Amino acid sequence: MPPDHFPQFVLLPLELRMMIYQFASPARFVHVQEDHEDPDEFEERFRTTPVQLRLHPSVTYFARHWRHRIPWAPAAWRPYYRRQQMTLDMYGLRCPRQRHQPWESADGVPDIPHHFLSENPDVAWEFVRSGSFYSTAPIPALLHVSRESRHILMGHGYELAFRTRTCGPRTWFNFKTDVLYLGEFELGEMDRPLHRLLSGNTKWDVGQFDPSDLKRVRRVALESSAKILICDLTNWARQLSNLLELFAGLEELFIEEGMRVSPTTEFGRAARADGPFWTYTPAEEVDVLYTMVEHEDLVHFTGFAHEGLRAYKTANMGDGSRFFIDAALRFEEQLAAIRDETVQREALAPWKIPKVSIVHIGHPWMIRALFEQRWSTWNSFQFRKEENARAKAIEEARRSIDVPKKHLYHLPDLPPSPFSRQFRDELEVYHASLEAYIYSEYDWERRSDYHHWMFSEGMRLPDVRRLAFHPTSAQQPW
Repeated sequence: MPPDHFPQFVLLPLELRMMIYQFASPARFVHVQEDHEDPDEFEERFRTTPVQLRLHPSVTYFARHWRHRIPWAPAAWRPYYRRQQMTLDMYGLRCPRQRHQPWESADGVPDIPHHFLSENPDVAWEFVRSGSFYSTAPIPALLHVSRESRHILMGHGYELAFRTRTCGPRTWFNFKTDVLYLGEFELGEMDRPLHRLLSGNTKWDVGQFDPSDLKRVRRVALESSAKILICDLTNWARQLSNLLELFAGLEELFIEEGMRVSPTTEFGRAARADGPFWTYTPAEEVDVLYTMVEHEDLVHFTGFAHEGLRAYKTANMGDGSRFFIDAALRFEEQLAAIRDETVQREALAPWKIPKVSIVHIGHPWMIRALFEQRWSTWNSFQFRKEENARAKAIEEARRSIDVPKKHLYHLPDLPPSPFSRQFRDELEVYHASLEAYIYSEYDWERRSDYHHWMFSEGMRLPDVRRLAFHPTSAQQPW
């Protein structure tokens, strides 16, 4: 019998078959993306086709983020007060039919007149555009193997999820174990002036999700979030707090560190060697060594020029092994402080602060390449550290020997004549070196500074145990 055949599976006890179904359907990172109509076509249709808009009631869930940007009528309607929609009442005529309103206003939710939406297609685009959600994440195979496996998996959480205001759910998702991966706004979307109207932040859009789905999500990963947050931590932490408010039941938040190849790029999707599943591994102190070798940062939560890690190691007697763990805990405390301030100021119901993890996310082959890269950079670091120590020893030995000094203006030390061939050759080499060196003088000084710091400080060896990390995120028990 071939090793990949087991015809006696149906004879196993049901409990054992359920355990097999569980371990054969690990948790996934599900990158949910929106397929929406073209903005230019929407604006053209919106301006030329008479339509009676009706706003979906779910828009009220995002009201805290947009109500201060939508004018209240009539007192606060200053810019549009003289351009109100013409009605028969203005001419003394009565009509038994009530004027159409996009929706009924309520406490805390302002009235949105129809003519305001017609004059502001950018606002209407956020409220009434057509679209649907999809994902390229692999569907668990056991959902399509047999009636029993499908019934058991659906009974333990797998379902079609993530509807929009105009389309039903189309993505298989397990709210108990799967991770919702939110991509950044595309560059074209960020050109829209109101692209953050519903979501309350400028990087990750959740304004088209159904509120019932957002409340059920337990685990979320944010694309390129570490690089964004470190630019202005206080401002981005407040924007991220606005996002977390919408995920009422969130338990775990993954802050994504940099990868050489993002899994969302075309190369990242096409170059995978063993399937489209994504996985993650925690960021480690050794990742900062990549800066010394490749002159680009692999981790960003350590701060500009890794100053955060440097200060942490100074305060902890040179031990930086728990830097990312403690940084995540401090970030949780900052999010909690922002939440408490917002709740007290606006009289809101408090929301849960999730457990924060700073991780690398990618396909399994990317994670394996990261492990190999850690060992490669570690070995390179050790070699350079030894070379640096030998160079210092030689320099100290030379200083200890009484060597006669040269005259200040010794003839052989004079530069060559500008008209000589030697001068022209050296000038060409100089210009070539300038073209090849792409970093600024300030960048070189900054990197030289923390190269010296790396050599003078200890660095923890890459964790061998992480090499056996399971190719999917931690499976929660059913």
